[in-house]
Amino acid sequence: MVYKHEGMSFRKDESNNSSTNSVEDDQIRLAQLQIQFHGTRREDFQPIESYVKKLKSTANSLAEINSPISDSDMVLQLLAGLPNQYLPLKNTISSKWPLPTFGDACFMVYKHEGMSFRKDESNNSSTNSVEDDQIRLAQLQIQFHGTRREDFQPIESYVKKLKSTANSLAEINSPISDSDMVLQLLAGLPNQYLPLKNTISSKWPLPTFEDACSMVYMQEDILL
Repeated sequence: MVYKHEGMSFRKDESNNSSTNSVEDDQIRLAQLQIQFHGTRREDFQPIESYVKKLKSTANSLAEINSPISDSDMVLQLLAGLPNQYLPLKNTISSKWPLPTFGDACFMVYKHEGMSFRKDESNNSSTNSVEDDQIRLAQLQIQFHGTRREDFQPIESYVKKLKSTANSLAEINSPISDSDMVLQLLAGLPNQYLPLKNTISSKWPLPTFEDACSMVYMQEDILL
């Protein structure tokens, strides 16, 4: 099967083995749901309860294919998808360790107006050091999954931001895999890139991050 997008063609290897095809289909479905999950943004949904509902429904779909989202990752994506006016609340929640539950974080978001939260502090310096590391990790993960193409000009700056945040995560022993780099690259692209996002996410295995970036750069030239 050949996928074409604006003059580019990509070939998906086909097999007569139905089992192999089934595995490929599962992996493609997984990639597309992960892109959908990490691409969910508050500004696309009104009221905010619809935003939370979308996160939950996508997480449920991932769980159905044996790729459940942990409660802490639900919290991180909830925060990553919030716009800049929520920054004080995002910092407050991500500075708490352990992170609040997803239900509690949603409550904080719902009640954002007029509420204040206090970060628990400990006199134990060793405990504080561990907490600081976990807080730093959470904040970098929120930053990584919250990186959006529209916040950066030119597009190379968007890619550079993804790379720099991934490098920061690697420095604290939480490296981002190449495939997750590709998924976040696609998740952060706006709707005008949807055909290309579908093309790339329908390939298995996924292209490398560098190859995916090249495809995005080509599409950017077409859109300009």
